[in-house]
Amino acid sequence: MDHVFFLSRTDWKKAREENQYDLVIVGTGFCGLATAHRALERNPHCRILMIERGTFFLPEPTTNSLLQIVENGNDAATWQAMDVATFRVLEEVLSPGGHERVEYWHGDPDHGSWQKSQPTIEQRRVDALVHESSTLHIGADQDAQVDLDYRLKGSQNVYITGGGLWPQGGSWNPTLTMVALAMDLADQLVPLQSTADETAEEAADQSDRHQEVVTPA
Repeated sequence: MDHVFFLSRTDWKKAREENQYDLVIVGTGFCGLATAHRALERNPHCRILMIERGTFFLPEPTTNSLLQIVENGNDAATWQAMDVATFRVLEEVLSPGGHERVEYWHGDPDHGSWQKSQPTIEQRRVDALVHESSTLHIGADQDAQVDLDYRLKGSQNVYITGGGLWPQGGSWNPTLTMVALAMDLADQLVPLQSTADETAEEAADQSDRHQEVVTPA
């Protein structure tokens, strides 16, 4: 990532005044990195500024908040639907021999056994909130904060990607979906160059289209 620049918070004002970047990515987690990597794949001359409020590639470690989450009926239905879909993918799509060839580990990591039965709800779910999401959901409805082109409503050049986009959070790890959304956003924002040796003049023309990408939970 030779064209990606990391600046401290004190340098941010100067960077904004210079306006020398094609993309400003807020958040250096895997969604931010996926967006930057995809953008550079499409245009090696793309100039990107990545901003993080805390330690390099890590969130602010001093943040401490207390939040009580109560599961409602929609949450439970979404969770169950995603559980069913996950088992179907494992047993019907990924397994060449179907569900008869799939076994699951039952027990703790050191003492357990492989069994054909699916893990129970108590075994596969944790009694806590993980992979927080849905803070800025995407959609065509009036209540959606983000339009279907990833643009934050009411803005001209601020785009949202990551786990904040889906209206409801589900179960299992959503990382691949989040990365796919980030890459799709990069595809829309950065034109694909036909060759890697495009002229510096063409790259400079793109720098006038300063755009910001935010990757919330």
